[in-house]
Amino acid sequence: MILHEAVERDRLKQFELRFEDIKSGNNKAIKAARLAVLQDDMEQVFKIPLIGKECAYEFRSDNPEIMRLYRQVVRERDVKPDAIFR
Repeated sequence: MILHEAVERDRLKQFELRFEDIKSGNNKAIKAARLAVLQDDMEQVFKIPLIGKECAYEFRSDNPEIMRLYRQVVRERDVKPDAIFR
């Protein structure tokens, strides 16, 4: 495994742990705010393309584990994701 892949897996694991911690919270307002920050952080760290169907499709194809978690976060927020993330 190359270093870049190992670092990315570690980052993804940290995001997964944050997500589980957030889901365990009871306060809906705090949970919603933390989920929004988590989503924003994932978009920035993994450079998830939010526009351009071709770019989004390529990213989704190349990064299925990242997109799996990203979709879970979006669904937990109860935000209707754009068709490119389905």
